[in-house]
Amino acid sequence: MKQNTQPFVLGSFGTGMTITCFTGYESKFLDCKELPAYFKKQLVHQMGTYIAGWLSIAGISSDHPVMQSRSPFSPTHFEKYDCWNRPDLAGCIHIDSRVMTSAAYLPILFPRYPYDNITNALVKYQSLDFARQHPIINFESIKGGESRYKLAAVFTEAQSDPLHVNVVEPLVEETFTAQWQMLSEYSWYRAADVQYGDRLIVLCTCSYSHKNERTVVVARQMRAGESETVSIAKNPEAKSPW
Repeated sequence: MKQNTQPFVLGSFGTGMTITCFTGYESKFLDCKELPAYFKKQLVHQMGTYIAGWLSIAGISSDHPVMQSRSPFSPTHFEKYDCWNRPDLAGCIHIDSRVMTSAAYLPILFPRYPYDNITNALVKYQSLDFARQHPIINFESIKGGESRYKLAAVFTEAQSDPLHVNVVEPLVEETFTAQWQMLSEYSWYRAADVQYGDRLIVLCTCSYSHKNERTVVVARQMRAGESETVSIAKNPEAKSPW
């Protein structure tokens, strides 16, 4: 592997002090895709304050950083910056800073353009075979430990329609049943059951079959003593937002 001893400037993060990282290798691993153990340690060292956790999809890839901005950055800072805080129009995998990572409803937003294995995987969930092969999603929160989630729903939406995933407000008890029923009607699959009190993880990325389209993958946290088996069948009555 080609060596690169040039310093890599990350930025001051409002501290007045410039933080510099000497990578030692070419920058192919600095794009937040597959991070070898050495670079994972580097990322934690340089950007630990802004890492909410690590996301993986069984059989696809592991340990993708999930970023979350802090003051003085805006809540959506990582929509336009990569995980090393470099300007990037595609952004990186992140959580809006107004959302608590311990929330029962955790939306994780993906880059605007499918550019790596895990981002492409969200769009591939449109395939029933793919969904059956990859029903388990793992999120390891920096604060709350590791949790495994079962695929519960997959659908597409536009920001202007009623399926729009609100990144700030959680699903509250009074509306949970109605909200989940509506999402289920649009889901391409019948998969893991969801009940009030379950913790949901919502992965969302842009897809381009229609204008302003987004692909949304919803999974629920595995319950105590539950196996990883997920029965996934096509929903023949799935509605279309288009």
